[in-house]
Amino acid sequence: MNPPEVIAGQTLALISALVQIPVLIWHSKQKNVATLCLVGWFLIFNLHTFISGFVWSSDNIESWWNGDGTCDIMVRIQVGGHAGVVTATAALARNLSIIISDQGPTIDLNSFRARMFDLMLALTCPVLIMALLVISQQSRYMIFQYQGCTADLSAQWPTILICIVWPPIFAIVAVSYSLLALVRYIRKQNDVKNFLHCTNSGLTRSRFVRLLAFCVIVAGVMLPLTIYITVKDSSNIDTSQGYSWSRDHNSDWAIVHRFRAAGLFMDQWIYIILGLIQFACLGTGSELVETYRRVLRLDRRQEKKLLESSSFSSPRKSRGYGDTSPTTLAYSPSAHEFEMHVKLSKDDLP
Repeated sequence: MNPPEVIAGQTLALISALVQIPVLIWHSKQKNVATLCLVGWFLIFNLHTFISGFVWSSDNIESWWNGDGTCDIMVRIQVGGHAGVVTATAALARNLSIIISDQGPTIDLNSFRARMFDLMLALTCPVLIMALLVISQQSRYMIFQYQGCTADLSAQWPTILICIVWPPIFAIVAVSYSLLALVRYIRKQNDVKNFLHCTNSGLTRSRFVRLLAFCVIVAGVMLPLTIYITVKDSSNIDTSQGYSWSRDHNSDWAIVHRFRAAGLFMDQWIYIILGLIQFACLGTGSELVETYRRVLRLDRRQEKKLLESSSFSSPRKSRGYGDTSPTTLAYSPSAHEFEMHVKLSKDDLP
């Protein structure tokens, strides 16, 4: 049985993941690349937290699943995703700052070129980190109780260039664009509704404010977090020696180290909370609320149809186990048989 803290974390992680699905579907239809990437990272992280709490929960570490294949992929997604959250936030905040700028009405953010730029800004850095991670791994991965697969980073200097330095850099970019969009919004506050109407963004004032608030919150949380992780991890890096591939990738590289833990890690809680905040900001707008209502109405109609069909098909009287009355089998002639009977009866008349 998992500790109460872990059970609470798993429950909130599942809720955080599930409420992001309708947001993900809606923004996929709108082709909002940056928002899709950001919501996708939260969905992956929270699902991983929920599942890992079951798979690696036993106190007997020898009985744990080794994670072959799955963990090799997951540690790359984790390390790349830490940077991916801030790169996607930077891309989203950049779009908001452009929309509210004086040139906003003349810029088409729905064009193929604009969407490709968003995709490159949001995913180039995470994909490169995933591809180059093997250089900075001193073992395949580690497994922590309740957290599951975790990257085991080397103490050599390439780790700084590949994994450590990029999240705080893009967090600063995300904060800068978020503050720029916020300042421009405050300056145009009295005329924002008409200004947004002149753009081709399709944003209402309410939706713009919710997106901006989400960017400010995520950027504000991720900046100190990434700086803290960077300072902490950099202190373990030995830059006095040159890089040696064989120092890390030796005969012990394939060994999977396993560790017990008291509960969930800090970054897991942060992604759970950010996922819930994301739903509060992006999943409660009028456009999605109307979608929820349509789904509920559809479910009610389907339920009503099922009830009606079952009432027509059910027998009028059912025999119970204690019913000893004789069974009567009623015969109902078909329409064709009835017509033939009438015809024969007429022929028999004198």
